[in-house]
Amino acid sequence: MPKKKTGKPLKKKSASQLPNLQKLLAKAYSLEDKGSYDQALVHYNSLLAALGNNPHILNNKGACLANLGKYDDALNAYDAALKASPKYSKALNNKGHALASMGKHQEAISWYDAALGVDPAYLSALSNRANSLLILGKFERAVSEYDKVLSKNPKDSEALSNKGVAKGFLGEHKQALACFDKALKVNPHHLHALNNKGHVLASMGKHREAIPFFNKALKLSPDFVLAKNNKKASSHSRDQ
Repeated sequence: MPKKKTGKPLKKKSASQLPNLQKLLAKAYSLEDKGSYDQALVHYNSLLAALGNNPHILNNKGACLANLGKYDDALNAYDAALKASPKYSKALNNKGHALASMGKHQEAISWYDAALGVDPAYLSALSNRANSLLILGKFERAVSEYDKVLSKNPKDSEALSNKGVAKGFLGEHKQALACFDKALKVNPHHLHALNNKGHVLASMGKHREAIPFFNKALKLSPDFVLAKNNKKASSHSRDQ
């Protein structure tokens, strides 16, 4: 999910204007946090009318549009934010995230690179870059990027699970299972870690061991299609 800026974008306004604008900004943040993106956009647009092309507000507007699936409009907002502040790392990262959501992962990586060029420790950009590399099938590079994420946050269950996926594709099954185990220790209800652990076990021919993990995933999410299909395949192979 795109990240909004929660700094002090109103600091340059006159004292007489600040109270109302601050209230409007607080309301926009609250609506966005609640997932009321359409309503938040109304407030952000009002703020932009008062403030001009404020990069922080434009970034937040882009995040709302991206969360609504309006990626082209989100990109326009991020571009406007970057025109106002070319080294704004959050807008650079969020533009990459919008492009990735459109399936343009190679292009997205260039924007994550730009964000990390400004802030090398930017964890969200590191995670996003790793995810795009994984989707592009660049598994060794993805593992390297997940290691960077995990060096900063060893309990990132998403990074642990995705690193396991990359390890699985590389044929490093024992290491993949270790990653899934670590992810599930952090979050026992991590659907993809449960399903992917089952999938790796099945790929090792351990179908009886795999099925309980598919069952756990399906107990949490009965409509999880991947787990359903994997369980069906393992059940068939087990009974051969």
